[in-house]
Amino acid sequence: MTKTIRRNHINVACESAIMELNPNLTKPGDVYRFSAHELATDIITDQSKIDLNNVSKISCPKSVNDGDNSETRLITVDDEDVNIIVDYYLKMPNVHRAQFAHVMRLALLYTWDKLNKADLEEESPTPKIIKIDGVKLLRNVAELLEEDTDESKKKIVRIQRIIEGED
Repeated sequence: MTKTIRRNHINVACESAIMELNPNLTKPGDVYRFSAHELATDIITDQSKIDLNNVSKISCPKSVNDGDNSETRLITVDDEDVNIIVDYYLKMPNVHRAQFAHVMRLALLYTWDKLNKADLEEESPTPKIIKIDGVKLLRNVAELLEEDTDESKKKIVRIQRIIEGED
């Protein structure tokens, strides 16, 4: 399906943000095709996770004011992907029609949000796995218990708090 779409600030911002998050997409036209396919695939896979009312409330990734906001663009997307999205959208309460531009904007916002969340998860540090010699650790704790100094008592209390989750 090839359609003409008038781009607004949300479209422009989503296009550039999605291209930043997915370097395989080099042209805005590719972004629309990719976004429609992502949303349609996720609708087919698990409809219960997708709430297009919440998607429409996602804030724009960033404000772009480069003068291209009112530019019209010819985009090509897969008919089947668009039909899946439109059918799903029309099943929502109080929705009687689905404009192509609005459906594509929802697809862009959904894809940007999905890629952004995945990017943030990748950046979060993974906990470092430390090998612990349990026997040596128990010996050290036993030595602390045998000592009768204020410092050893403080260490034992601290170990106990850590084990109980208080520290």
